[in-house]
Amino acid sequence: MSKVRVNVRGSQSAFRPFERISGSVSWTLDAAPKRVTINLLWHTSGRGTADVEVVASEVVSAPSASGSRDFTFELPEAPYSFSGSLITLSWAIEAIAEPSGDADQFEFVLAPNGQEVRFAGSEDDDMDDEDLEDSAESEVEDDLEDDPFEVDRDRFKK
Repeated sequence: MSKVRVNVRGSQSAFRPFERISGSVSWTLDAAPKRVTINLLWHTSGRGTADVEVVASEVVSAPSASGSRDFTFELPEAPYSFSGSLITLSWAIEAIAEPSGDADQFEFVLAPNGQEVRFAGSEDDDMDDEDLEDSAESEVEDDLEDDPFEVDRDRFKK
């Protein structure tokens, strides 16, 4: 039975920008992997296209079938962890054994106060897709009516 495990030191699951996150990755695999990659990354989920950005990596080349490696990453300034009605951005430490693809993740919050940013307007969470589309169309129509860049064409008539 193959297993990869990410362990973060301490019981902390929320961090501030520029803090360090450290821990270890351990693996017990059926066969020796070509490498074990430890990634610091953020990813989005929710409606729309998912996005993933690997911010930093450590690679263990030619490891044995079982072993462990300590890691330390300095966290960046941004982006902050957030949840909105349409999209969520989460941070994680991920370990992947290749080529088997055995993996594990530890998700955490990155924010100035150590708490995930929550956007106002959570009443949209109860809206279905049709209600969201109607709401968006209404906002666009309102914006077009109040366009600050609209040109007063009468000013240019002679």
